[in-house]
Amino acid sequence: MTRLCYVQRLPASVGRDGLAGRLLVDHLRRQYEVAICDGVFDSPPAMPNAAHMLASDFAAQRFDAVYMEGGAFWGSDGNATWKVPEALLRSYVAGGGVLVVADVGRGEMSVGRNRKDSPYERAHDLFGAHFDWGDDESSLAYGADEVSNWNGRLTSVIAVPERIVYEPWLELAYKGIDQVLALQPLVLHSLYGSALITGNSSTSKTLRNDLFVDLGGPFTFGIVQQIEFGFVVFIAAGVSHDVVIEANPDNARWMSNIVSLLVDEASRERDRRGLRDPLQGARTLRHQEWAAELGRLAELHNDVEQRMRAMIHRTLASEESARGEHGWAEREILAAISAKERSRVGSGSPDQLLARLYWIDLIVIIGRRWRLFARTFGDLQELRAKARIVNDRPFAHAKPLDVADMALYRRELSWFKAKLE
Repeated sequence: MTRLCYVQRLPASVGRDGLAGRLLVDHLRRQYEVAICDGVFDSPPAMPNAAHMLASDFAAQRFDAVYMEGGAFWGSDGNATWKVPEALLRSYVAGGGVLVVADVGRGEMSVGRNRKDSPYERAHDLFGAHFDWGDDESSLAYGADEVSNWNGRLTSVIAVPERIVYEPWLELAYKGIDQVLALQPLVLHSLYGSALITGNSSTSKTLRNDLFVDLGGPFTFGIVQQIEFGFVVFIAAGVSHDVVIEANPDNARWMSNIVSLLVDEASRERDRRGLRDPLQGARTLRHQEWAAELGRLAELHNDVEQRMRAMIHRTLASEESARGEHGWAEREILAAISAKERSRVGSGSPDQLLARLYWIDLIVIIGRRWRLFARTFGDLQELRAKARIVNDRPFAHAKPLDVADMALYRRELSWFKAKLE
């Protein structure tokens, strides 16, 4: 039986209101084995609660799908914290899991709206899309429908399958569905994913600051992205709350259709690539496969490190020239490492010093002088999170490799390579 982890909207400490989609949960339980939690933690939190789930328990239960109502975070913007650790989610999806992040509508994003502070933008590669922030990067575009709406509320859009746009392979998501109710939908620009749901052709409109704008077609507010063996669904509208399900029960059926479709598709994807079901046990490689993959990972890692050292050298040399301070680059490199490490690094030209530094030392240099590197990498927190994963270097230890860990590691290395190119 399909196993689903349902992550509620708010921490359990708020009581009954922490779970918004009780009717949705009841519906899902008719088809799946459902476990409810308010979040997943690497270690027991200071105030343990029965609704908390430890990462070890999450891994042991081998969930086929994870549904997150009310978005992926507690709080907003700079104060946002992941309900489930980001690295765990990425590994879970890469290994063949299905992640659904729902209800990230205009209300969810209403506090302190700003692109640079948005936690969803910092992890846009996981969610598969950007919001449309406008030229000032703080004016979110959102959807409305003057004809097909709920109770005359323009931003409570009723999307009708015959009048929306979605990728043909997702057709089964709409089997038996007459309409989907979406509260305060936000406009998404997909990166590599497939359109799951849009506004209605001819009647749905896009607004910004309560003024209509023309984007040349029905706005997209739901996408599906494949990552390695799994899938991420991102729905930028309120679709889960009891009020929504009561008004439009098709929402619950639509969601269960999506989960069933993608769980089956993930299973077929693993079969196509000749892998055992990753949810039925530890997934390791045989010795010959391990040796080949080890070589590929080591080669990619070395390529990225060489590019990183060369880029840092060029950037520091350019800044030294602009400052007119001879020796500035060398001093900056040495200042980035601890005193006890300086004897190991020794002295020399900047390129010689950089050649002796560890990967994590390179990240420290970038962080210290972020102004010089921001244009290359975009977001410092994202850079550091990916750098920590790269620093684990699974290929450096002669042990069986987990496919999901390898997929995540390869993905982060590829991100660095793309930025450095």
